[in-house]
Amino acid sequence: MFLPKFDIIKGVTIDCMHCILLGIMKRLLHLWFDKKYRAESFSIIKRIKDVNQRLLNIKPPNFISRIPRSLEDLGHYKASELKSFLLYYGLPCLLGILPDQYFQHFLLLVQAVFLLLQDSISVSDLKQSSVLLKHFCLNMSVFYGKRYETSNVHMLLHLVEKV
Repeated sequence: MFLPKFDIIKGVTIDCMHCILLGIMKRLLHLWFDKKYRAESFSIIKRIKDVNQRLLNIKPPNFISRIPRSLEDLGHYKASELKSFLLYYGLPCLLGILPDQYFQHFLLLVQAVFLLLQDSISVSDLKQSSVLLKHFCLNMSVFYGKRYETSNVHMLLHLVEKV
């Protein structure tokens, strides 16, 4: 930080694995499925069996290296499993179970990350991702509380620029 001519904002990239997958995605899953949050409006711990049933019935294509496993093993999930949940499993597993406002909020993250992970990204993809991520970040504290407005969430605002 104190290096001459070093701009910490422009000079450090965002690590997708730690920021998004092991950071934000894992946090959301804990918020939804951890017993200590069962009194919160976002908690769906009472529906974990339904989500697990959907999750474990998924037959992933061969480009996904790990088959889905129970959310009861969430503490042992690898980044690749969190990526699969974010991009492929989450929406069909949570549809009709996660309250709609939280589902729509999650959808912002899914769509933005999907656009940014494409092999070829257009200028309109970047603009759309930027808008989606801003809405996700702005609503994080609204839906989950100020406590979860973390540095990982803030870094999403810089993600498009880094891509």
